[in-house]
Amino acid sequence: MLRCGPIGRHQNFFALGGQSLLAIRIMTTVSAILEEDVPVRVLFANPSIADLAAHIEHQLLGVPMTGPSA
Repeated sequence: MLRCGPIGRHQNFFALGGQSLLAIRIMTTVSAILEEDVPVRVLFANPSIADLAAHIEHQLLGVPMTGPSA
């Protein structure tokens, strides 16, 4: 969805050129795959793949948080 080279799991979505409309598309896709509502504000609060995954694991599986949303 981002038109750039390889993306590291700790890189910031917005620093890579992500913007709000793309964030909505991504989170709609994530919600559909997980069959759970994951609001776009979650991506704004957790803009790296690692932080987003940790947040989702915490919300869906109860895994303790270690990232910025802890």
